[in-house]
Amino acid sequence: MIIWLADNWHVIVTSIVSALATLGLSYKAFGEKLFSHFFDRRLEAFKHERSRELEQFKHERNQEIEQLRGIIAHLSDRGKHSNEHEYVAVASLWEKTVDLYFATNMCVISFIEYPPLNSMPEEEVVEFLNTTEFSEQQKRLVSSAEDKERSFSHIVGRRYINAALNQVYGMNDSLLKQGIFVTNDLYVSFESFKDMCIKAIAQRRTEHGESFRTGLHADVEFLTHGKKDLEAMKATVRKRLLRE
Repeated sequence: MIIWLADNWHVIVTSIVSALATLGLSYKAFGEKLFSHFFDRRLEAFKHERSRELEQFKHERNQEIEQLRGIIAHLSDRGKHSNEHEYVAVASLWEKTVDLYFATNMCVISFIEYPPLNSMPEEEVVEFLNTTEFSEQQKRLVSSAEDKERSFSHIVGRRYINAALNQVYGMNDSLLKQGIFVTNDLYVSFESFKDMCIKAIAQRRTEHGESFRTGLHADVEFLTHGKKDLEAMKATVRKRLLRE
């Protein structure tokens, strides 16, 4: 046995080395396979986790986008209605301003035409008064007046004043109700023009039927600047409405 081992030791060593080499290769392959399996599982877990996080992130961002879309739609809708309200308000206030200007102009100038009522027969006076817009009471006042022409002139002047005051009330009403839709600069312009008219009307109302002047010059101020201020406002209103 010893002799056989001595004679075949190189064969035995070669077999042992070969077996160990084979065993080493198998262990290496097993290790590589085990590591690859572990790595694949970790990679899949990582990918799944990142995918879940990505879906959550996309879900949250989509919710934010929908909220932003709702806000934008709301602002757009509100802006549309706001523009519509502004257009209507500015157009209405401009019309009120024009009406106030002409009513004030009539009040200040008080241009009155009438026939020679003092020398006309009573029936002709009645006939003439029936062509006017006088109330029945006003017609009776003129007919019974000693100075019919003065009475007629006084009533017409008072009607001009009242008509102008009615326009002031209408302007105030529109400013209170619709002024909220008008820019501050334009609102101030409307108010300023109205105040100029009010001063002229107030002066005429105080002086009406009296033989004295108050010493005020609001009527002159209106006649001097009224038309120019109205034209300036027209340009501002047109620019605002038409976005020129």
